[in-house]
Amino acid sequence: MSRRRWAVAGLAVLSVVPTACGLENDTAPRDVTPNDRESDLEVDASSTLPSIGSQLQLYFLAPPVAGQSDRLQTVPRLVEPTPAALFGALVAGPRPGDPADLDSAVPNDLALLGPPIVRGGAVTLDVSSEIFDSTGADLVEAMAQVVFTMAELPGIEAVLVRVEGEPRDWPRGDGSLTRDPLTTFDYPDLNPTSQPDFPAPPSPNQPTGTG
Repeated sequence: MSRRRWAVAGLAVLSVVPTACGLENDTAPRDVTPNDRESDLEVDASSTLPSIGSQLQLYFLAPPVAGQSDRLQTVPRLVEPTPAALFGALVAGPRPGDPADLDSAVPNDLALLGPPIVRGGAVTLDVSSEIFDSTGADLVEAMAQVVFTMAELPGIEAVLVRVEGEPRDWPRGDGSLTRDPLTTFDYPDLNPTSQPDFPAPPSPNQPTGTG
């Protein structure tokens, strides 16, 4: 049986609470009319729409800066806090209202082929072959985006990616390949919280070396 692609966008569930009985108080018994029954079922959906989702960070590619290496940049999203929903939001890419010139190395037709499996602090994602539309440095950046974004979920520290159910070798930030679960430590140069190494400022009492 062929695999069916799973929808990756989280679905918000609209919960509604019936309003109080719409019948007026009567001083004597009377028959309930059809109109009375219909009024009992009316619901004000606008007043009962729940707050759904959590504010999580997606990781996209920051606009290039001359003389600096590529970096990821976080963008907040209100999304259901599940691997599938977060993955779907990442694949959808930057949207209007996000910081200008953001980019993504994750193919926008990439799909989950089954429900993510969370076990022991790692999430396993079975994705479609479109992941290989990214190659070279783009694939490194795509994997970093996935790993950093999944790590936004509580308890997730590593990501194992399979393609159509099969294990694959994935590039780390240093170019080496691995089939082990990936972590944010595999992509230190893309970490948006990393700072370039600057020389330490001289101490006021530090000798200058001149005679």
